[in-house]
Amino acid sequence: MKDAVSANRDYLAQIIGQYRIGKRDNMAYRVARRNAHNNDAQLTTRSVTCSPNRDVTALQLTKVFASCA
Repeated sequence: MKDAVSANRDYLAQIIGQYRIGKRDNMAYRVARRNAHNNDAQLTTRSVTCSPNRDVTALQLTKVFASCA
């Protein structure tokens, strides 16, 4: 979960930068976007494979993520 949050933070920083200086599809932006999407997909996969019950609370889900890491 830590990696996903960090990757999304970096991606958001790239988006904010584009609002400041104008849209540019440079390598840093594309790498940040790819890392964020890959980490989100990995996080989703973990939640599906680690959670036996789909109707869990946020606190229970946090415990599941912590145990999978």
